[in-house]
Amino acid sequence: MHIHLWTSGQIKPIALQKLADEYLRRLPSSWHVKCNYYKKISEINCKGWVGVCDEKGTACTSIVFAQSLIKNATYHHQVNFLIGPPDGWQTPYPFLYNEVISLSSFTFTHNIAAIILCEQLYRASTILSGHPYHRE
Repeated sequence: MHIHLWTSGQIKPIALQKLADEYLRRLPSSWHVKCNYYKKISEINCKGWVGVCDEKGTACTSIVFAQSLIKNATYHHQVNFLIGPPDGWQTPYPFLYNEVISLSSFTFTHNIAAIILCEQLYRASTILSGHPYHRE
């Protein structure tokens, strides 16, 4: 599975970056995750399925997220998640996308949103493998 995370700038401070890295380190070796950092929205170049993270998007459970992730990864060669810039996304979105998803109805900095997304990727991997990390 090829997953690209797009975020405006690197995750800072280093403690937050280490937390995101820890979740990504735990992923199965068949999950290839690349973090892409952009300064301008025009630098975003996605192929495959594109999910925009926005608090106005569709909310889903972790199980639905895992099922959607595997479905999209199977159908498309690459899965992309876009985390907005500091001032948020301007709508309409200036790029093609497949779905707008909500990590929460709260507003987060791009640093925190990236960590939440990394944790949800790890959680999805455990749901799909039957590991007991996820509890309902």
